[in-house]
Amino acid sequence: RTKAMHKRYSGLALALAAGSMLSMPQWAIADGDVLESAELIIERSASWLESTGIDAAEHSVAVYKLTYRTPNLQGVNSLATAAFVMPETSCELPLVAFIHGTMFLKADAPSAWDDQAGSKPQGYTFGAYGFACVMPDLLGLGGSAGRHPYLNARVNARTTLDAIRAARE
Repeated sequence: RTKAMHKRYSGLALALAAGSMLSMPQWAIADGDVLESAELIIERSASWLESTGIDAAEHSVAVYKLTYRTPNLQGVNSLATAAFVMPETSCELPLVAFIHGTMFLKADAPSAWDDQAGSKPQGYTFGAYGFACVMPDLLGLGGSAGRHPYLNARVNARTTLDAIRAARE
């Protein structure tokens, strides 16, 4: 099961990494810096990652909580959060955006990192194989105010693009 999961996610990572290298729409890059803060959550060694079922982990990882600015439903800048998994290496890395499935509780968002829950295993897997991985909470989840604008493609896309920008910063 683990090997099949890693094969599935590594293919997804390649597709997403290739997509992140494309140019962003003009409205997504015109606003300047978005990153407010990056707080270290946890560091994990490659051997620890292997002990959790990630076969032949190539890199140790550091996980950060990013706080960044992004427009809310009304177009007003607000704060949002994301988890960011960074492999420990001196090489340039592809950047993957992993967007979680449906969730309701703010505490289940990626930036509320818990090794046993949610989409954290995917973040560790991407990092272990050399992909930097940003995992936006999306508005209304994690550390952002208000309720999540479920299925609002424009807002969720902008929030994800700004999370990518924050990770690059």
